[in-house]
Amino acid sequence: MNSYLYQAVDDAGRLSQGLLQATDPMSIEAQLQQKGLWPISIEYQKTKNTSQSKGNKTRVSKARGHKARRAQIEFFTIMAFQCRAGIPILQALEAASGESSHPGYQQVITSLGKFIEQGETLWEAIQRYPSHFAKSTVSIIRAGELSGQLPEAFDDLSEHLEWMDKMLAEIKQATIYPAIVTFVVMIFVLVLFSAVIPQFEKLLGNVNVPLPWLTVVIFNMSQLIKSSWPLWTSALACLFIGIPIGRRLNKRFEYLTDRLKFKLPLLGPLYHMLAISRFANHLSITTKSGIPILNALKLCEGLTGNVVLDHAIQNTRLNIEKGDQISQSMRKERVFPSILLRMVMVGERTGNLDISLQSVSGYYNTMIPRLIKKLFSIIEPAIILFLISVVGGVAVAVFMPMLSLMDNIK
Repeated sequence: MNSYLYQAVDDAGRLSQGLLQATDPMSIEAQLQQKGLWPISIEYQKTKNTSQSKGNKTRVSKARGHKARRAQIEFFTIMAFQCRAGIPILQALEAASGESSHPGYQQVITSLGKFIEQGETLWEAIQRYPSHFAKSTVSIIRAGELSGQLPEAFDDLSEHLEWMDKMLAEIKQATIYPAIVTFVVMIFVLVLFSAVIPQFEKLLGNVNVPLPWLTVVIFNMSQLIKSSWPLWTSALACLFIGIPIGRRLNKRFEYLTDRLKFKLPLLGPLYHMLAISRFANHLSITTKSGIPILNALKLCEGLTGNVVLDHAIQNTRLNIEKGDQISQSMRKERVFPSILLRMVMVGERTGNLDISLQSVSGYYNTMIPRLIKKLFSIIEPAIILFLISVVGGVAVAVFMPMLSLMDNIK
C-alpha cells in the first residue's frame, strides 16, 4: 500500500485534506468520491516519515518560474478567446483545463469551475490560490468582471506575462553570459598560477639565472595564489551564499544591496531600466483595468524586483493619500527617471495615464536590448584584453630569464 496526501472539496465548497493509503491514485479518488469529496490534488509520498512530516500541509502541485508563466499565458489566452465569443465561464474553464499543458494548473482550473458552481465569482475562486495567481491578477480579473470587460482583462494579463517572459530572458542574457565567462577566466588564472608557473619557477631556480623584476612579481603572485586559494575561494563561496541569506533575514541589508545594484558601473543602468519598465507596465495594466491609482500602486509594491523602487512606490502612495498629485509625489523620489515623470504628468493632464505609462514601458522595451548589446560590446573585449594581458605577462616573465640564459651560454 502506498501513502497519498490529498486535497479535496465537498459539495458546500469546503476544503478537506489529509492522508490516505491505497495502491494507486485512482483508488484514492474513488475513496474520496464515496465520501462526497471532489479531489483537487493527490500526491504520492515516498516514505512514511515524509508523509507524517507534511501531514495536512499538502498543497496543489504548482509550477515555478518560466513554466508557471507559460501555463498562465495559455490559460488567460484561451479564456479571453472564449469569453469574447460568448461562451459561459464554466464551459470556458472546462475547455481551458483540457488545453492546459501543466498538470498543476490543470487541477487548479478544474477546481475553479467547482467553486463557481457553488456561487462564487471567478475572482473569488482565483483568490483561493495565491501561490498560483498574484494579488494583482486577482484585482485585474475582479475589475474586468465588475466592468464587463473580462476578455480585455485576460488579454492584458496575457500580454503582461509575455512581456515579463521577454524581459527575464533579457536579464539572463545580460548576466549569465558574463558570469560564466568570468568564472572560466578565474579557473584558467587559478590553474595557470597554481600549477603551470610553479613548474617554470623550479626550472629557472635550478639553473640559477638572474630573474627580472617582472618574473619575480609573477612568481610571488603564483606563490600567494597557490598558498591562499582555499581561503579566497571559500570567501567567494560564502559571499555568494551569504548575500541571498542576508537579504532574506535582514530588510536593511536587502535595501542596501538593491541600492548598490543601481550604482554598478555597467549593469546598474540596466537594472534600473528593468525595474522601471516593470513598474510602468504593471501600473499601466492595473489603471487600464479601472483599479484606483492608490490600489494600483499598492499592487505594484513587490513586483518590480527591487526593494529601493518598492520603497519609493510606497512613499508615492502615501503622499498621494495626503493630497499630492501623482507626478508631484513621484518627483520627490530620486529613483524615478525624468521620462517617467514627464509622461505621468502628461497622463494626468489628458486623463490617459495608462496610455502614457504604456508608452514609457514601450520606450524601455526598445532601449533595454540596445543597452544589453552595448554592454556585450564592452564586456567581451575587456575579457579578451584581460586574458591577453595575463597570458602575455606570464609569457614575457618566463621567456626573459630563458633569453638571458641563452645569452650567457653564447
